[in-house]
Amino acid sequence: MKKIGLLAGRGEMPRLLLNSARSRGYHVVAIALPGAEDLHEEADVFYRLERIDWQYFLELLAKEKLEEITAAGRFDKKLLFKVLGEGRSMIRLLGAVRNRSEEEIINILVGDLEKKGIRVVPQKEFLRELIPSPGLLTGTPPEGELKADLALAFERALQVSRLGIGQTVVVKKGVVVAVEALEGTDEALKRGRDVAGEGLVVAKVGWRDDFRRIEQPVIGSDTLDLLIDIGARALILEAGRVMLLDGPELIQRARENGLLIMAEEVGECRDT
Repeated sequence: MKKIGLLAGRGEMPRLLLNSARSRGYHVVAIALPGAEDLHEEADVFYRLERIDWQYFLELLAKEKLEEITAAGRFDKKLLFKVLGEGRSMIRLLGAVRNRSEEEIINILVGDLEKKGIRVVPQKEFLRELIPSPGLLTGTPPEGELKADLALAFERALQVSRLGIGQTVVVKKGVVVAVEALEGTDEALKRGRDVAGEGLVVAKVGWRDDFRRIEQPVIGSDTLDLLIDIGARALILEAGRVMLLDGPELIQRARENGLLIMAEEVGECRDT
């Protein structure tokens, strides 16, 4: 039987991925980060990490003879600061790194796993049905100022992602009012509302390069509720990279609340 490790964060994504992997014949070893849900009933083997220790994590993978691992769920970005200060193995890996962005740290950890013969499997190999194709998901084709704001938000989000800073940009009337960094999408949305009020246009894209293998951005019900609550006007997603959790229900609620949602491939969104 095929065997895979699942590094689990918070929310429903770990359970969805676990069930998908098991339906494909995988024996799943779930390893829960602090704060993650208990998956011991669903997983074939379950561990809960009580501390952030890279060497201990590697020893768990070796103990279970894992050659593949994936990840799902929301991760407390504050854990990165704990990672930076834990253990000699982590100091050795990151000691010479000057650009300690979230993307760079995760890429180094992924590289270390692969040097040890452990393949990092992208989430989308198990959850492709959650990734929307390009097109308009709700609302009518944007025009004028809205079309321009969508193009600006999407392009700026791609630029911020390429720099390894964040995945979300908030725009209003041609002005970037908030950019996501380590605090996460929801906090960036709240900051945008505090700065510019209602009528925001939001772009969410994926990370560039190898980082996408360990973290697939997700829009779920909590973020949709927040978008509606702050009076957002539109949401543009990067097609093929951003997942919609509970897609049909989420799209219906967005439609009922007048929130435009569209998915664009890189290179498609232009203000023409």
